Amino acid sequence: MTDANGEKLPTLFIKSPAGWSDWEAMVALAVKGMRAAGIDAREGFVDAGLYWPALPSGDFDMIMHKPAASVTPSLPWSRFEAVMSSRNWAPVGGDNKMNENQGRYNQPGSPEFNPKVDSLLYAIPLLTDAEELAKAYHELNIIFMEDQPAIPLCYLPEQFYEFSTKVWKNWPTSENPYAPPQLPWVGAATKILWQLDSGK
Repeated sequence: MTDANGEKLPTLFIKSPAGWSDWEAMVALAVKGMRAAGIDAREGFVDAGLYWPALPSGDFDMIMHKPAASVTPSLPWSRFEAVMSSRNWAPVGGDNKMNENQGRYNQPGSPEFNPKVDSLLYAIPLLTDAEELAKAYHELNIIFMEDQPAIPLCYLPEQFYEFSTKVWKNWPTSENPYAPPQLPWVGAATKILWQLDSGK
């Protein structure tokens, strides 16, 4: 791809933790599609020790990330807030860190700044009328789709449950539902950790 002056754009690397096989597969698919569209994109798999500091500091061209990962009643608001809020906006560089909107979307004071984004993010949690709430989300979602501060790659369930009995036994099952079928460090599923048996 070239810019408005006809100059070739630099190669863009998608930073993602190495060894996270599901994320690596999604990045590889994204790179394949981008290259087919003429964008010089490459995988940028790095150690997690380099990935996590890069996220809040903005040290990336593009980055694979799952915003608002926790299951919460505030979804979908927290998903929008995580990639669109400019309330703690800080430029890339130095000791500047952002724990939301790490892509630095919607810079306050810039010609592209859209104050409607933050006003909707502030208003939505306070709305109690269902029609007004739907209208506000609709308006915010249109801005999200038009500006694309983040590109959703796939549906990823918030919780999943699978286990192996190769070493540990007594996992919760439909026949023995002593704990919810969730990751064993989430909520009531921590009970699983006290019920596992190695059989030794």
